[in-house]
Amino acid sequence: MPNPKFEVPLALNRNAAKSSVKANQIISNLPLSNSIQVADIGAGGGFFSFLLSKYVHHVFAVETDPLCIEFIQQRISQNGFSNITPLLITDDSLPIPSTSLDLIFLRNTLHLINDRILYLKFLNTYLKPGSFIAVIDHNGYNRLKTGKPLLQHQTTTDKLIQQLLEALFIIESNHTFLTNSSFIIAKKL
Repeated sequence: MPNPKFEVPLALNRNAAKSSVKANQIISNLPLSNSIQVADIGAGGGFFSFLLSKYVHHVFAVETDPLCIEFIQQRISQNGFSNITPLLITDDSLPIPSTSLDLIFLRNTLHLINDRILYLKFLNTYLKPGSFIAVIDHNGYNRLKTGKPLLQHQTTTDKLIQQLLEALFIIESNHTFLTNSSFIIAKKL
Protein backbone atom coordinates (compact mmCIF):
# COMPACT_ATOMS: atom_id res chain seq x y z
CA MET A 1 0.00 0.00 0.00
CA PRO A 2 1.50 3.37 -1.02
CA ASN A 3 2.34 5.84 1.71
CA PRO A 4 -0.55 8.38 1.85
CA LYS A 5 1.87 11.26 2.43
CA PHE A 6 3.11 10.69 -1.14
CA GLU A 7 -0.33 11.21 -2.67
CA VAL A 8 0.75 14.29 -4.70
CA PRO A 9 3.92 12.85 -6.30
CA LEU A 10 2.11 9.58 -7.02
CA ALA A 11 -0.74 11.49 -8.71
CA LEU A 12 1.76 13.52 -10.74
CA ASN A 13 3.47 10.33 -11.90
CA ARG A 14 0.15 8.64 -12.75
CA ASN A 15 -0.78 11.65 -14.86
CA ALA A 16 2.63 11.74 -16.60
CA ALA A 17 2.36 8.01 -17.38
CA LYS A 18 -0.94 8.38 -19.28
CA SER A 19 -0.69 7.45 -22.94
CA SER A 20 -2.08 10.88 -23.90
CA VAL A 21 1.09 12.49 -22.48
CA LYS A 22 3.14 10.65 -25.14
CA ALA A 23 6.19 10.35 -22.89
CA ASN A 24 8.09 8.02 -25.22
CA GLN A 25 7.49 10.31 -28.19
CA ILE A 26 8.67 13.28 -26.11
CA ILE A 27 11.85 11.41 -25.12
CA SER A 28 12.52 10.36 -28.72
CA ASN A 29 12.44 14.03 -29.81
CA LEU A 30 14.90 15.29 -27.19
CA PRO A 31 18.62 15.74 -27.98
CA LEU A 32 19.80 12.94 -25.69
CA SER A 33 23.01 10.94 -25.42
CA ASN A 34 24.63 8.87 -22.68
CA SER A 35 27.24 11.57 -22.06
CA ILE A 36 25.01 14.52 -21.16
CA GLN A 37 23.76 16.11 -17.94
CA VAL A 38 20.10 17.14 -17.73
CA ALA A 39 18.12 19.21 -15.25
CA ASP A 40 14.44 18.28 -14.96
CA ILE A 41 13.04 21.55 -13.57
CA GLY A 42 9.73 20.99 -11.78
CA ALA A 43 10.34 17.25 -11.57
CA GLY A 44 7.22 16.54 -9.52
CA GLY A 45 7.20 12.84 -8.66
CA GLY A 46 10.19 12.24 -10.92
CA PHE A 47 8.44 10.41 -13.77
CA PHE A 48 10.46 12.15 -16.49
CA SER A 49 13.63 12.24 -14.38
CA PHE A 50 13.59 8.45 -14.12
CA LEU A 51 12.73 8.08 -17.79
CA LEU A 52 15.51 10.48 -18.84
CA SER A 53 18.01 8.65 -16.62
CA LYS A 54 17.86 5.66 -18.99
CA TYR A 55 19.31 7.74 -21.83
CA VAL A 56 21.72 10.24 -20.27
CA HIS A 57 24.75 10.34 -18.00
CA HIS A 58 23.11 12.26 -15.15
CA VAL A 59 19.77 13.88 -14.23
CA PHE A 60 19.19 16.57 -11.64
CA ALA A 61 15.56 16.27 -10.47
CA VAL A 62 14.83 19.84 -9.38
CA GLU A 63 11.73 20.49 -7.28
CA THR A 64 10.35 22.98 -4.74
CA ASP A 65 8.14 20.47 -2.91
CA PRO A 66 9.98 18.61 -0.12
CA LEU A 67 7.57 15.65 -0.31
CA CYS A 68 8.28 15.21 -4.02
CA ILE A 69 12.02 15.24 -3.30
CA GLU A 70 11.57 12.70 -0.50
CA PHE A 71 9.51 10.50 -2.84
CA ILE A 72 12.19 10.69 -5.55
CA GLN A 73 14.91 9.88 -3.00
CA GLN A 74 12.93 6.86 -1.83
CA ARG A 75 12.54 5.57 -5.41
CA ILE A 76 16.26 6.07 -6.03
CA SER A 77 17.09 4.03 -2.92
CA GLN A 78 14.56 1.30 -3.63
CA ASN A 79 15.52 0.89 -7.28
CA GLY A 80 19.27 1.51 -7.17
CA PHE A 81 19.41 4.51 -9.48
CA SER A 82 22.88 6.04 -9.39
CA ASN A 83 22.55 8.79 -11.97
CA ILE A 84 19.77 10.92 -10.48
CA THR A 85 20.36 13.68 -7.95
CA PRO A 86 17.23 15.18 -6.36
CA LEU A 87 17.60 18.90 -5.61
CA LEU A 88 15.23 20.79 -3.37
CA ILE A 89 15.25 24.48 -4.23
CA THR A 90 13.66 27.22 -2.18
CA ASP A 91 14.75 30.30 -4.13
CA ASP A 92 16.04 31.33 -7.53
CA SER A 93 19.28 29.40 -7.33
CA LEU A 94 20.38 26.00 -8.49
CA PRO A 95 23.14 24.12 -6.66
CA ILE A 96 24.64 23.18 -10.02
CA PRO A 97 27.77 24.80 -11.51
CA SER A 98 27.02 27.34 -14.24
CA THR A 99 27.50 26.22 -17.84
CA SER A 100 27.46 22.54 -16.80
CA LEU A 101 24.18 21.32 -18.31
CA ASP A 102 23.56 19.96 -21.79
CA LEU A 103 19.76 20.05 -21.54
CA ILE A 104 17.17 21.69 -19.32
CA PHE A 105 13.76 20.01 -19.42
CA LEU A 106 10.63 21.79 -18.18
CA ARG A 107 7.22 20.12 -18.42
CA ASN A 108 4.13 22.01 -17.24
CA THR A 109 6.28 24.27 -15.10
CA LEU A 110 6.98 27.52 -16.94
CA HIS A 111 3.42 28.86 -16.65
CA LEU A 112 3.92 28.88 -12.85
CA ILE A 113 6.79 31.41 -13.12
CA ASN A 114 5.90 35.10 -12.79
CA ASP A 115 8.76 36.63 -14.82
CA ARG A 116 9.34 33.92 -17.42
CA ILE A 117 11.90 35.83 -19.50
CA LEU A 118 14.04 36.57 -16.45
CA TYR A 119 13.76 32.93 -15.34
CA LEU A 120 14.67 31.62 -18.80
CA LYS A 121 17.72 33.93 -18.85
CA PHE A 122 18.64 32.59 -15.41
CA LEU A 123 18.37 28.99 -16.67
CA ASN A 124 20.40 29.92 -19.74
CA THR A 125 23.43 30.54 -17.48
CA TYR A 126 23.45 26.86 -16.47
CA LEU A 127 23.65 25.58 -20.03
CA LYS A 128 26.87 24.89 -21.89
CA PRO A 129 27.24 26.92 -25.10
CA GLY A 130 25.20 25.31 -27.86
CA SER A 131 23.10 23.27 -25.41
CA PHE A 132 19.33 23.02 -25.31
CA ILE A 133 16.21 23.81 -23.33
CA ALA A 134 13.04 21.79 -23.92
CA VAL A 135 9.81 23.37 -22.74
CA ILE A 136 6.46 21.62 -22.67
CA ASP A 137 3.59 23.69 -21.34
CA HIS A 138 -0.17 23.96 -21.64
CA ASN A 139 -0.73 25.98 -24.80
CA GLY A 140 -3.97 27.80 -24.17
CA TYR A 141 -6.22 25.25 -25.85
CA ASN A 142 -7.05 23.49 -22.60
CA ARG A 143 -10.71 23.89 -21.77
CA LEU A 144 -12.75 23.36 -18.67
CA LYS A 145 -16.01 21.44 -18.98
CA THR A 146 -17.63 24.83 -19.60
CA GLY A 147 -15.57 25.26 -22.76
CA LYS A 148 -13.80 28.34 -21.42
CA PRO A 149 -10.00 28.61 -21.64
CA LEU A 150 -7.92 27.73 -18.62
CA LEU A 151 -6.28 31.16 -18.73
CA GLN A 152 -3.97 31.11 -15.73
CA HIS A 153 -2.66 27.62 -16.34
CA GLN A 154 -1.16 28.02 -19.80
CA THR A 155 1.30 29.72 -22.11
CA THR A 156 0.35 30.02 -25.77
CA THR A 157 2.85 28.59 -28.24
CA ASP A 158 3.48 32.02 -29.80
CA LYS A 159 4.08 33.58 -26.37
CA LEU A 160 6.42 30.75 -25.36
CA ILE A 161 8.46 31.15 -28.56
CA GLN A 162 8.68 34.92 -28.02
CA GLN A 163 9.82 34.44 -24.40
CA LEU A 164 12.52 31.97 -25.43
CA LEU A 165 13.78 34.35 -28.13
CA GLU A 166 13.89 37.24 -25.64
CA ALA A 167 15.87 35.01 -23.26
CA LEU A 168 18.55 34.55 -25.96
CA PHE A 169 17.62 31.15 -27.31
CA ILE A 170 17.26 30.06 -30.94
CA ILE A 171 14.19 27.94 -31.71
CA GLU A 172 15.33 24.53 -32.98
CA SER A 173 11.95 22.78 -33.21
CA ASN A 174 8.28 23.30 -32.50
CA HIS A 175 6.69 19.88 -32.09
CA THR A 176 2.93 19.71 -32.63
CA PHE A 177 2.07 16.13 -31.67
CA LEU A 178 0.88 17.07 -28.14
CA THR A 179 -2.80 17.92 -28.25
CA ASN A 180 -3.05 20.60 -25.55
CA SER A 181 0.60 21.49 -25.03
CA SER A 182 3.40 23.32 -26.77
CA PHE A 183 6.68 21.45 -27.09
CA ILE A 184 9.54 23.74 -28.04
CA ILE A 185 13.24 22.86 -28.16
CA ALA A 186 15.55 25.87 -28.23
CA LYS A 187 19.31 26.23 -28.37
CA LYS A 188 21.46 28.51 -26.28
CA LEU A 189 23.12 31.22 -28.36
